[in-house]
Amino acid sequence: MLGNLFCNNGEKVLAKNTSSNLPDWTLNLSVSEINEITDAIVKEADLHYTLGLISSIEGLFNYQIKLFVTRKRKDKLAKAFRKKFKKLVVEEKQIRFDDILDVWRKYDPAAQHQISNLKSILQYRNWLAHGRHWNIHYWNCPDPNAVYLLYTALEQIIGFDLSF
Repeated sequence: MLGNLFCNNGEKVLAKNTSSNLPDWTLNLSVSEINEITDAIVKEADLHYTLGLISSIEGLFNYQIKLFVTRKRKDKLAKAFRKKFKKLVVEEKQIRFDDILDVWRKYDPAAQHQISNLKSILQYRNWLAHGRHWNIHYWNCPDPNAVYLLYTALEQIIGFDLSF
């Protein structure tokens, strides 16, 4: 329930109403001001969701690399990952996500499109994670749903083993 509305110079404004279900910060704001604020909140929530999802993708890939090295899968991709990253996994060193994608691109041509998409959102992830203090072009800002769809496509292609 929006509470009591009345006009103030042609603009609808919420009147203070203690029985309203709206939060206090919305009282005495115009509808356009409320919409502007809620749009900003939704946009910020989308940014946080996208950052978390991209970080989860990175984490899953790092986890998969450890499984490829330790479980000795026989496919070409697993062998390539094992050859490139075994020393880093054994020494418990950081594996750069770009390096994982480069090896994957070389040994799995069918995944080229998804790898390219993933590389493009890494710049966006870096922008989100490191303060947003430089300009980013609008075409580098993926929709949160697109990131989720990319994740599900990657899950199918690489066959994530999520057994812990």
